[in-house]
Amino acid sequence: MSRYKKALATVGKIGVIGLLGAGAIAGGASAASAGGTGNTVNNCYGIYWNTDWDQRCGTGGASVTGWYHSTGDCTSSGDKYLSRYRNRGDAASVDGGDCRFQVINVRTTFS
Repeated sequence: MSRYKKALATVGKIGVIGLLGAGAIAGGASAASAGGTGNTVNNCYGIYWNTDWDQRCGTGGASVTGWYHSTGDCTSSGDKYLSRYRNRGDAASVDGGDCRFQVINVRTTFS
C-alpha cells in the first residue's frame, strides 16, 4: 500500500509542476505580444510592448526620404525620443529607449 501512495503522490507532484509550467509559458507569451502601435507617417510607425518600443516601417519601407521622429510615451518617468534619417524604402526596425515602468503610446512625426 505504501508504494501505491508514493506513486500517487509523485504523479500528483508532476501534474502540479506541469500546470505551473504551462502558466509560466502562457504568461511569457502575452508579454511578447505587442501592446499597440502608434500613428503612421509615410508608412512608418511606433510599436510598443510593456517597457520596450521600436520605430518601424511597413512593407516597402518609408515612402518618403527624411527624418522620422518617434516619442515613446512613458508612465511615471521621462518620455524617450528617437530620430532616424530614412531613405525611401528603408524598412529597418530601430529600438527606442526603454521606459522604466510602461509605454502607453508612440507618436511619430516627419520632417
